[in-house]
Amino acid sequence: MPYSGPSKLGMYSGEQIVSQLSGRFYEMAWRGNVFTASQAATGSTIVAANVSPVGAGAAALFTLYNPATNIKNAVLLRTVINGISGTPGGGFVYNVIAPPAGITASANIVPISNNTLYAAQSSVVVISQSALTNSVLAKMFRPLGGPAAVASGAGLYGVTDYPDGDLIVPPGGAVLIAATATGTTHIVCCSFTWAEVPV
Repeated sequence: MPYSGPSKLGMYSGEQIVSQLSGRFYEMAWRGNVFTASQAATGSTIVAANVSPVGAGAAALFTLYNPATNIKNAVLLRTVINGISGTPGGGFVYNVIAPPAGITASANIVPISNNTLYAAQSSVVVISQSALTNSVLAKMFRPLGGPAAVASGAGLYGVTDYPDGDLIVPPGGAVLIAATATGTTHIVCCSFTWAEVPV
């Protein structure tokens, strides 16, 4: 008969088995600290300005900017890039701008609360394909994934990345989705999900 008592390891060193009751980010979402922002479902065409490293003042494909006046960190939980159509030029990467990013461009994407599903006034600014006025040159942070340069119509090439809290955008900083190449009329739809945590 299989042993059904405490684990042998726990018998000697005091560990306990803990089971997760709800989803990992349930508590933060329930408290109204988690938001998602997405481009329109029709997507956005990748242009030369979107290629890494994104230049000073250039239009990035998708940007999450945490204003310097904010008192919260934006902790990235999930990034999604959905291929719509066209020929990819290559994969995607994260670009970052350390504080002070100095971006004065206005938000053109309204985040949605993951708790209420209503459009919500988040503490951060989300910008899609609009010039990052007064920004500086972004830096390559790490690969995000996606297709190599392949023939059109060979697949949708979706990318989902779970930073799991190790990518924090502090007040004054920004994280951008950048392409490695433009491809040919490559259209994608991007989204960020993040938690806002007091500094």
